[in-house]
Amino acid sequence: LKALYGLKQSGRVWSQTLTPRLKQLGWHECSHSDECVFWRISRSRRPMFISVFVDDLPIYFHPADRAEVDAFKTVSYTHL
Repeated sequence: LKALYGLKQSGRVWSQTLTPRLKQLGWHECSHSDECVFWRISRSRRPMFISVFVDDLPIYFHPADRAEVDAFKTVSYTHL
């Protein structure tokens, strides 16, 4: 039911937890190129990307979309 950090199955369990939650929040998986990259179009019609690397989630976005990214961080960190 649980995975210990650093073991082989922990990455799989993290992916199984994170992927559905990001999809709920409107992010799409780049399944054709890399399953660890998610994309979304911002309200200002610019692309945003999340790159999942172990337990780090860098978000790439246009500076004009800062408020939308900050709102996403607030929602995702409190409900993930």
